[in-house]
Amino acid sequence: MTTVKIAIYQWSGPQSAQIIQPWVDITSSDSLDDIAATLRSFHAAPPNITTAIGYAIEVGQSLLDAVPACWRHTLDLSGDGPNNTGPRPQDIPERDDITINGLLILDGRNQELIPYWRTYVIRGPEAFMETASGFEDYEAAMRRKLERELRALTLGWSQ
Repeated sequence: MTTVKIAIYQWSGPQSAQIIQPWVDITSSDSLDDIAATLRSFHAAPPNITTAIGYAIEVGQSLLDAVPACWRHTLDLSGDGPNNTGPRPQDIPERDDITINGLLILDGRNQELIPYWRTYVIRGPEAFMETASGFEDYEAAMRRKLERELRALTLGWSQ
């Protein structure tokens, strides 16, 4: 049986990362319901005018290092801008054991972020980026991204 573990944090500026959901195993629809309830009850910090993508990568890598027994480590970053404070994402060393996927929120004016995120943010084995055409499309884009990440590999064996 494959188990999916999840931890969720919010980030913006270098001092604003908050753990919303500590590591938990997703073992049933009830555990998903519990995570959804946690997310619904979370009150986001006031908006920060900075976007520290490099810092978000560092925080995510630290969280992933806390679960070394996993066969696959995936860090999902969502954002609507380029890095403008803290370490740049391209200055954070890439790791072979971590895939960083992105969910880029576009509002029609920030199309230049697509090549920026593809070049500097997403990385690792089978890394990809999903886009949302604004915050109103975020839920649907997140669903598409999670479904793509969680597709099971079916292996066959014949003699």
